[in-house]
Amino acid sequence: MNIATDVDKLQLKFALEKRLYQLDFYEFVKKAVTIIEPSTTFVFNWHIEYLCKRAQQMIEDVNAGIPKEKDLIINVPPRSMKSLLFSVLLNAWTWTRFPHIKFMTISYADNLSAKFSYKTRLLIQSEWYQTYFGDVFQISKDDNRKTAFSNDKQGTREAFGCTGSVTGSGADIIICDDLNKPNEVSDTQLDNVISVYRDTIHNRLNNPLVGYRILICQRTHERDISGHLLTTDTDSYEHICFPAQLTKDVSPMDMAQYYVDGLLWTDRFSLDWLHQYDKNAFFYSAQYLQNPLALDSSLIKRSWFPIIKRELIPEAEYKNLKWEMYLDTAYTSNEKQDETACLIGAKFGNDILIKKAYIWYLEFPQLVRRIQEVHAAEMPSNGIIRIEPKANGLSLIQTLKHSTTLNVVKTETPKDSKEIRVRNVTNFWEAQRMKFLIDSGYEQALQQLCAFPNSSKDGLVDCSYYITNQMLNKQTTMKYKMG
Repeated sequence: MNIATDVDKLQLKFALEKRLYQLDFYEFVKKAVTIIEPSTTFVFNWHIEYLCKRAQQMIEDVNAGIPKEKDLIINVPPRSMKSLLFSVLLNAWTWTRFPHIKFMTISYADNLSAKFSYKTRLLIQSEWYQTYFGDVFQISKDDNRKTAFSNDKQGTREAFGCTGSVTGSGADIIICDDLNKPNEVSDTQLDNVISVYRDTIHNRLNNPLVGYRILICQRTHERDISGHLLTTDTDSYEHICFPAQLTKDVSPMDMAQYYVDGLLWTDRFSLDWLHQYDKNAFFYSAQYLQNPLALDSSLIKRSWFPIIKRELIPEAEYKNLKWEMYLDTAYTSNEKQDETACLIGAKFGNDILIKKAYIWYLEFPQLVRRIQEVHAAEMPSNGIIRIEPKANGLSLIQTLKHSTTLNVVKTETPKDSKEIRVRNVTNFWEAQRMKFLIDSGYEQALQQLCAFPNSSKDGLVDCSYYITNQMLNKQTTMKYKMG
């Protein structure tokens, strides 16, 4: 009787464990890592559970045929278990419940993607996995390779490098794991990755209304695939971003509450450990903080620009400010071209106050309308618009003068290089004489300023120069000459 009872207990325990692993991807992960990496001691963190829960919901929605709202971009630091979760374990867990679901994984190199596929297959063929889930499906004997295998329930797994051909293949879940190689970020290489994703990978979902594209990576450049899509297709992607240290880039922002002492994962990314990398400002900012614009360049510092609250300015003084709009324009809505940048500012005592900072990627007719809308919302009717007559700037000046009553003038075309003219006004910035309102959208302006001259995105740097030169530098020069 006791023997029978013990057997019953073991069977019950087995059945409960099996069901737990099937119903909870996070619980599956905690056990599966000990099988696939038996020599490694894993310490789990809140972000791993969060990513597991989000991935599980997506898989369950795909199985149920629920139309998706957005695809997913995940930016996390290196060594935060991103590849293990998504490129190795997610496929294996999914097939414990829904073995018909088809996967495709793509990385920057064929051998990396093949390595992830091989690990998934090793786990599926392990004694532990077969004991618990061998009755759910079996790997097909005639389709069982490192880079591609299928099961007897119509499920498939294919692995490709970013430059490999995926033509003819399709999937319900496409996982792009580090499409950009960190040390290969030339314009040509960046363009190639964008082109491959746009023209090939993006079209490989069996049902694009239900299936998911999941891009998971650390940032490598402002125009890497994450930066490109978050700029051009913002409404099409849910963005999860967990920097190694707490910054304003955490997304969803309510996840910031789980950072301990400002750190994502104290067991893996301690301050002492992170400090070995922070001497390389760009590398650290991009791959660990998920912001490929360095926090401070050698030329311009964030600490130079005070951020102030509107309510701290006396109402009478604020009402008398004479707002002006400064524009640095671009040709098209193509994200690879320079953006159209816009600053709205006013002389504020002996300083400058920035009311709004914008970046737009718009075709010419949309740009004309947008300028009118912002002018009506943020400026007095007689407020001046200053535009540099380069790119489509001259056409923009002529169009606004011809079709509106707005006061539009040309800014002077600088004779010096961009770096020289910026250096000519940094003394005003260092003296904290350009201030931003807290709701101005200052962050994108400061990102460009502090990355200059190392970033290709610098429209707001140009606008900052123009407004400083117009409101402070010219007046100082005139007073000096008169004296």
